Amino acid sequence: MDSIREQVKQIFLRVFDDLKPEEFSFDKKNFEYERWDSLAHMRLIIEIEEEMGITFDTEAVIGIESVADIVKLIEQIMKGTDR
Repeated sequence: MDSIREQVKQIFLRVFDDLKPEEFSFDKKNFEYERWDSLAHMRLIIEIEEEMGITFDTEAVIGIESVADIVKLIEQIMKGTDR
């Protein structure tokens, strides 16, 4: 099974299909990606939830500013500490 980071990266690159893999960074902020608007944000979250079988807390989703934030939230969910 792929690591959480790799799974999230692959989902991100599917959602943002015009992005080249070398343009991707876990630490890049959402506003640094041209297409990461509110609609893309929700599509990304839904794709991750469906593929990984998890559910994010609404407040946590609003606070996501980078892919690294998403990975951290998933790790917390997997450990049973979703905050």
